[in-house]
Amino acid sequence: MTATENATWQRFNDSTIPDATHNLKWRFNERADAPGASNRVRRGSRPYWTTDLSGVRLNERQKDDLLAMQFRNGGARPIMMRVAPFCEIGDITGRTANGEPIVTPGLQGVGTGITQTFQLRKRMFVTGYSNETLYYNITKPHLNYPVMTSLSGNPWAPMRDVSIFLYDGSNYLPVTSSYYSIDRDTGLLTTFGLSGNIYASGGFYILMLLPDDGIPLRRKQNETGNTWQIGSCTLNEPPGGA
Repeated sequence: MTATENATWQRFNDSTIPDATHNLKWRFNERADAPGASNRVRRGSRPYWTTDLSGVRLNERQKDDLLAMQFRNGGARPIMMRVAPFCEIGDITGRTANGEPIVTPGLQGVGTGITQTFQLRKRMFVTGYSNETLYYNITKPHLNYPVMTSLSGNPWAPMRDVSIFLYDGSNYLPVTSSYYSIDRDTGLLTTFGLSGNIYASGGFYILMLLPDDGIPLRRKQNETGNTWQIGSCTLNEPPGGA
């Protein structure tokens, strides 16, 4: 697959607002309990993500990126977003000195030596009334995308491409791309002649929606410099746009 952008989904460049925080929320259904009365029912099967921009610092380049995204979308349109603590296949077992995650690849299936298809997935543990192991199907794996550009103009790689491994009981052995293919939209992994436990690691995106009015970005003047306002969130521009 050639390194081209997705024709349907727009990626959000993490270097635009690297300090933004993300939280899992839940959609609600309205249920009529009686005539003239209703009740909101939370559905855990319909999660979505919200991004909080409160308190982050914004420079001129970041402002331009946000305005460009607002112009391109022209209203509500899905974009692909990475949520750093979540969008990693496998188990995060620690961090390196510079904060990069240390990841143990996640089991995807068992190869039988013939052509097979698996759905990329992420294992998740749930602790509550009963301990459960759940699996999140991955549909937007990070694979062969062009390298993004950071605010300073340097190559920016916020996450790794998806890689495939065979586990021999003690080591994860990398598999060359001639033995598999991955659909960058559906996350379907097709293997060619692989035998044994098949593992994967790497990053993936989730789909997010911009608000109907795009990004309501406006400029405010103050005594110390420029302040950019997005809805009720204030983003302060550092002196000199650093």
